[in-house]
Amino acid sequence: MSSRAAPVASRGAVFWSSLNGVAAVGLPFVVFAGFARLMAPAQFALVAVALAVLEMLKTLAPQGLYDVLVTHDEGERTYHEAAAAILLSAALVVMVTFWGVLAISQSVFGMVMPAPAYWLGLKVLFDLALLQPQAAMVRRAEIRRLSTRSLYSGVIGALIGMGVGLGVSPIGGLVSFYVIQSLVTFLATIWGAKVMARPEYHDAPARDMMGQALRASGVRVAAGGNNYLDQVLAGRMFLPAVVGQYNLGKRIEIVSVTLASSMAQIVWQPGFAVSGESGRRDAIARGVASVALVCGLPAGMFAVLAPVAVPFVFGAHWAAAAPVAAALALSGVVRALGSVAGAVLTVTRRNGTLLAISVAGLIGNVALIVVTAPYGIFTTAVAILGRSVLLCMVQYAALCEVGRGLMGIVFTHFVLPLACTMVICQCGRLGAAWLLAGETGVLRNFIELAISGGAGALVGVPWLLRKI
Repeated sequence: MSSRAAPVASRGAVFWSSLNGVAAVGLPFVVFAGFARLMAPAQFALVAVALAVLEMLKTLAPQGLYDVLVTHDEGERTYHEAAAAILLSAALVVMVTFWGVLAISQSVFGMVMPAPAYWLGLKVLFDLALLQPQAAMVRRAEIRRLSTRSLYSGVIGALIGMGVGLGVSPIGGLVSFYVIQSLVTFLATIWGAKVMARPEYHDAPARDMMGQALRASGVRVAAGGNNYLDQVLAGRMFLPAVVGQYNLGKRIEIVSVTLASSMAQIVWQPGFAVSGESGRRDAIARGVASVALVCGLPAGMFAVLAPVAVPFVFGAHWAAAAPVAAALALSGVVRALGSVAGAVLTVTRRNGTLLAISVAGLIGNVALIVVTAPYGIFTTAVAILGRSVLLCMVQYAALCEVGRGLMGIVFTHFVLPLACTMVICQCGRLGAAWLLAGETGVLRNFIELAISGGAGALVGVPWLLRKI
């Protein structure tokens, strides 16, 4: 492949993987915003905590099998059949365990979970059954199909969820959205593709896979704790209304993490696996710029505009969540940046190193929440942002084979363009505030957001596109 062709291919892959990520989190985020307007923070906290528990329990399943399966062709049927059997069995165990936790939620969380929350257990069944056919499809490089399925699932889930939310109850509607979205994603992956293996346990392939799979699964356990354990702890340490504010910020943080995860699975891991040490520096540079473009620009501008953006998007009753949401949005971007280094570590058989870093981050997360809780939820959010920065630095320090120039790449492809974009965005906000002096209402806020965000995008988007 020529040097001219590589960036074009890279941009195409980034586009489709970004579409997959945007569809996977963008539409849910719109639905999430709609339900936030229908639900008070304390009510919303119930579903958010139940979902956090489910996602944490799901990480206990050996999802690292996916990382191993990506390296095995579909012709190696016994590997795929064994993985399908293990994942399906694990899904059933997790689902039953989740129902048990909800049954004693008053003792565990100090909250009584509503009946619709139990239906979330079906989500783990579809999510884990999806991994084997998705691995086979990634091997086929069917990026477009992998991307468009998230669009289908988001639209169908949103229509059904909002219908239930408006016609029956907001809690039931939000639960319906999450379950239907997972179901449709699973069906859209396997429909007519002939990628799903028959679940059948084979001892030799299972043993061969489980070593690296368990290490990769351990990374997911730690990542799940980093994503969700703090929400469960917050449920015990803060009032429900404050927990709802924190849940809102975590949802924004996880948007960037999910987008980066999509790019890691579809673009970075395959690219880093074939590039070798000689081409890895350029591949990392494009990955860093991709994170800055897809995750950093929107999250950075959101952090600047949070005092206006949060009440505009979620409703005036969420205005107090703006500082927490801004801090956690930046935390999500930093974690997404760390995902680039994490993808390199995964495909170069350094899951043990990545696991150690992730576990250290999880322990630090728990400690920070316990220590900072008496000082308020914003202090906790800022401490978590600092922890994300430290972990990201450690992940990049582990890439010793790339050399000293790595920090320069992070600065020129991430820090500098995002910093300049946020400054321009703030200038646009000040200019908009001057032009709109005396104006009030939703239209005024919309114009301020449009002017500020547009100014930042005009600077950041062309800058970063040239680096991908």
